[in-house]
Amino acid sequence: MLSMRMARLEAEVEHLRHGLDATSALYERRIDQLTARLAEMEARAAADGGGEARMARQ
Repeated sequence: MLSMRMARLEAEVEHLRHGLDATSALYERRIDQLTARLAEMEARAAADGGGEARMARQ
């Protein structure tokens, strides 16, 4: 009985670990996408005179 509960808990831990890894990877990709978009916007703003780049950081 105890070994069956332990096996279920181990399986649940592995399932949660897998889900956490997948979620972390999604967040990392999204952060990379948003960081790249921000860099593009700042570069465009700087090329347009820099006013928008200063506003974006405020």
